[in-house]
Amino acid sequence: MPSPIVELRNIHKSYLIGPRRLEVLKGVSLTIHRGDYVAIMGPSGSGKSSLLNILGLLDVLDAGQYMLDGEDVSRLEDVELARHRNTKIGFVFQTFNLFPQYDVLGNIEVPMVYHSRPRHERPDRARELAERVGLGQRFDHKPNQLSGGEMQRTAIARALANDPQIILADEPTGNLDEKTGKGILTIFDELVDNGRTVIFVTHAPEYRKHVKRVMTIHDGMLLC
Repeated sequence: MPSPIVELRNIHKSYLIGPRRLEVLKGVSLTIHRGDYVAIMGPSGSGKSSLLNILGLLDVLDAGQYMLDGEDVSRLEDVELARHRNTKIGFVFQTFNLFPQYDVLGNIEVPMVYHSRPRHERPDRARELAERVGLGQRFDHKPNQLSGGEMQRTAIARALANDPQIILADEPTGNLDEKTGKGILTIFDELVDNGRTVIFVTHAPEYRKHVKRVMTIHDGMLLC
């Protein structure tokens, strides 16, 4: 069995909404190994987004422990959290989150800028990744010149820019038609075949056909 890359131990998270505190994660524990392919599923309001934010170091937990690649990241300062996000985790979102003023290559280069990758190395790396996801003829196209599938392929290439170990995907085919969505899922399949760890947060049943493990969250608690 490969070593764990993600371990959550009795995670709790709540938010203050007006005068009351809403608990959205209620003692979540899970272990994900290197090279795993996981779908975390659940209905709207079940705690999926909050769990994704914890996994991606976009939010901090209230109680519990988060071990990422063998390191306890539960109480790190913002600067250290940002460093881990930029080097170990790649994000793919339902709404693509591309910068409209940049072309395909420019969008892919953005994480490399924050990672202080030398300027002369970035264009070649961006071209390599664009070609890997099938955008070899779209280098100079801006988001408003791309189809939904092409925008998501750009987002996937951007997520790979700094060679992260983990890809977190939030409903990555939610805004795409069925045929295009299948093409995007095939890219994730290939990433896992090449050793990446991929974690989907979704409510879409079609993911079950692709992933190795399905976990279900309901009312802030992980059921399986």
